[in-house]
Amino acid sequence: MVEKKEALKEIPWEKTGVRLSAPSRTVKMIMPVCPESQSDDASGGSGCETTVGGAWWIECEKRGHDPYHQAKVVPHRAPIVREQEDGRQLIVGYDEQVELIRTPRVTQVPAGVRSNSGYLPDRKRFWHGYKMPHELGYKDMCEFRNCYNPNIKYRTKAGDFCDEMQAKMMLADTRHINLEVFLEEKRQDQIDGISV
Repeated sequence: MVEKKEALKEIPWEKTGVRLSAPSRTVKMIMPVCPESQSDDASGGSGCETTVGGAWWIECEKRGHDPYHQAKVVPHRAPIVREQEDGRQLIVGYDEQVELIRTPRVTQVPAGVRSNSGYLPDRKRFWHGYKMPHELGYKDMCEFRNCYNPNIKYRTKAGDFCDEMQAKMMLADTRHINLEVFLEEKRQDQIDGISV
């Protein structure tokens, strides 16, 4: 019997501060935080991190908690408009609602060879309970720093990227190619010479 695989979901993302001039590989992982530890008082709550110890994230899930997701608060505000007898419209108040959206706790984990020899994602998984997005039913994301695009188009030895220029910049970095800074034409020739 063949099991039917469910399609991976995309995590809503925004392009934030991607700097091609400073290539750095970061693996996007989902970080566990026990929802019971999210307390407003100074005690820090009584979450699984403090009461279980060790591999607390396993026990946390057994207790029915969801340490890999958070409730994101999205406020919605709509004006209440009344039309006057003379045809004018007045805003007499606002209808305010708050929507709670369940989102994964995505974080960037440095994975370049200059950061713990590239083994930090494995350490985070083993020692801290981090998971890859595909383990929780989401698409993996681009591995260029600050890029969360789930539409990966280039799979290279330097990582998985959504954009050709990102892939080339990371390959240049891992191959120790010092790109020209002042002569744009020479720099472009160097970049064109990098095959993805």
